[in-house]
Amino acid sequence: MEFDRIVEALRSPAAYPWSVGSVDYVETHISSVFLAGDKVLKLKRPVRFPFVDFSSPALRRRACEREVVLNRRLSDDVYLGVASIVPDGTGVRVEVGARDDALEQATLMRRLDPADMLDARLSPGASPPADLARSLAGRLVPFHRDAAPPCVADPTDPTSPVLRIPTENLDELRRFAGTPLSGYLMGRIDDVLRGFPTEHPSLFAGRAVDGWVREGHGDLRCEHICMPDGSPLQVIDCVEFNADLRCADVASDLAFLLMDLHHRGAPPAVIRELVRAYEESGIPLPVGLLRYYWVHRALVRAKVHCLQLGHPDPQRRAVSSAKAGHYVAVAAAQVCTAAPMVVVMMGFSGAGKSTMAGDLAMALSADRIATDAVRAALAEGSAPMAAGWGEGAYASGWDDRVYGRLFGLARERLAAGRPVVLDGTFLHPSRRAQAAALARERGVPLLVVHVTCDETVVLRRLADRAEHGGVDSYATADTYRRQRAMASSPETGLPPDLLLVEVDTSAEAPADIGAPIARLEAAGLVTFGIRGTGDLVT
Repeated sequence: MEFDRIVEALRSPAAYPWSVGSVDYVETHISSVFLAGDKVLKLKRPVRFPFVDFSSPALRRRACEREVVLNRRLSDDVYLGVASIVPDGTGVRVEVGARDDALEQATLMRRLDPADMLDARLSPGASPPADLARSLAGRLVPFHRDAAPPCVADPTDPTSPVLRIPTENLDELRRFAGTPLSGYLMGRIDDVLRGFPTEHPSLFAGRAVDGWVREGHGDLRCEHICMPDGSPLQVIDCVEFNADLRCADVASDLAFLLMDLHHRGAPPAVIRELVRAYEESGIPLPVGLLRYYWVHRALVRAKVHCLQLGHPDPQRRAVSSAKAGHYVAVAAAQVCTAAPMVVVMMGFSGAGKSTMAGDLAMALSADRIATDAVRAALAEGSAPMAAGWGEGAYASGWDDRVYGRLFGLARERLAAGRPVVLDGTFLHPSRRAQAAALARERGVPLLVVHVTCDETVVLRRLADRAEHGGVDSYATADTYRRQRAMASSPETGLPPDLLLVEVDTSAEAPADIGAPIARLEAAGLVTFGIRGTGDLVT
C-alpha cells in the first residue's frame, strides 16, 4: 500500500483499537503525526535528506525503535512502545506492538496536553511556569552531567560530528542564500561560524578531553518540553534518526533551548539562571561557545523551514519563508555588534515595515518601538483603534501624542546605550525631522530604511490582514490611498549626511535586512564576530 494511502486511512478513528472520537493530523518535514484520543501515533515519512534517511520501511522501523528507547531517558511513561500498521480490508488498522509483516511501524505515545507544552506556556497571555529555570535545570543538568554517555570523538578532527555538523548545515543552506535568506547576512554568518573553531582549537579539544561532548537530546526546544503544574517535567522528541546530531557538546544541546527560550520571550533572567545552574553543577559553559552553538542552532531552524518551501500550499510556503528569514536574524544577533543608533523605518502601511523592523531589531540587538503598539497603549479604554481615517485613536492630535511617546521611549533606550528601531510610517517630514533631532541630541547616527512595495501587493496584504487579523495595525486600503496622497520625498526633513537605504518588499519573500546592515557595516557602525564576553541576552 502506498504511504499516502496509509496516512489517509490512519485519519479515520476506526483504524485504532482504543476509543477515538476524532483524529487530528500534523505533518512535519519528516513525520506524519496522528493525535488519536489519549494517544499519539507518529509515522516516519519516506524521505531522504542529507541528515536523515527514512527511504525504506526497515530504516523507518529501526528509527521508531530507537525513538522509544532514547526518549525514555528524559520522560516518564510517555513513550509506550511501537505499534504496527497492518492491512484491514481496503484500509489499515493499528496494533500495539511490533509485527514482522506490518506495512509500517510507528511510535506510540501518551498524548500530552498541548496547553502544558512550554511553547504554549510562554505564548502571549499564557501563564509562564513558576521557577522555570530551576525546573529545567532539575531535569536537564543530571542528564547532561551524568546520564548522557560521552561520545568517542576528537572534535579537532574536521570529520568529527562536533565540527562537521555545523559546517554541513552551512553547506546545505547555501542554496537558499538570496531566496529566501539574506545572501549578505548568510555570507557574514558563514564566515564567522566556520572561522571560530579554527581560531579556538584548544577550546574544542578541551571540551572533549573534559568529557563534555556527549550523546544528548539533539532537538532541545520549548515545544518538546511538557511542564504540567504539579507533575514532573517531561522532555520528548529527541533526534533518534542521526547519532551524529545527538553527539555534540553539552553547550550545543543547551544553546538550542536557550535560543528558543529567548525567541519565545522568556525573561532574560531565566536564561541567566539556567546557565548559572549548569556552571554551579560543574559543567563549564564559555560564553563564546554558547554563542557559536546558538548561531548554529538558529540556522538549523532556518534550514528546517527552508526545506518546507516545496509544500503545495502557498500560505504554508509563505509562513515557512518568513520563519526561515527570521531565524537568520536570530543567528545574526549573536555575531553582530551594533553601536547605539536610531534606525527609522519609513513607508506606507502594508509595505512590510513592521516585519522587517522586527527582524532588523533582532539582528542588531536593538529595541523595536512601534507606533501601532504605542497608540494601542495610549488608547486603551479611551479611544477605539479600529476606526476610520481621522477617527478614534487616529483622530486629530493623536499622532502628536503617539510620536511624542515614541521618541520619549527611544530617548530612554538610547541613554542606556542601546540602538533603537522606530517602526512607523514617518510619512510627514516633521516626524523625520524629529527623529533626526533625537539622533543629534544623543550624538548617535541615524539610518533611515525606506520600505517600498508594489501597490497591488500592498492592497493584497491589507485585504489579507483585514480578513485574517494577527497584526497590531488597523490600516486599510483607504488608509494606504490617503497616505499615498500626502506623501513627500523621503529625503524631506532629513539631514544631508544621514544613512539612507531603500528596500523593495514586493517579492513574496522575507525583506532583506542584509541591505541596511551592510550599509551600517560599511559605515563602521556594525562589526561581525563571536564575542567571548558579555551577556547572551539583554
